[in-house]
Amino acid sequence: MNSNLNLVAAWNTLWAQLTSWAPGLGTFLAVVGLLVLLLAVVKWVWAKRRGNGGGSFPTMAIVFGLLLCGPTIVVPIVLSILQLLFAIVASAIAWVVTLGK
Repeated sequence: MNSNLNLVAAWNTLWAQLTSWAPGLGTFLAVVGLLVLLLAVVKWVWAKRRGNGGGSFPTMAIVFGLLLCGPTIVVPIVLSILQLLFAIVASAIAWVVTLGK
């Protein structure tokens, strides 16, 4: 991977600066968000299992849980994926450039 591009470290630095006034805020939001996600999915699966049809998938609860988890969990995962994609594209471009020489 390209060591010059480190999106996750930059995000972690920014998030640390933003939450320095409330040290446990990020962890608290992540735990609450994961609990919301877990409870929504378990409730939906349980209702499906009992034959109630389960209703529609709990999309709003999933979105709410992801928003709560976002700064601590979701954003670093998305940035890691983007960083990997950028590294692959950069390697492919470097490979094509070296073919021309």
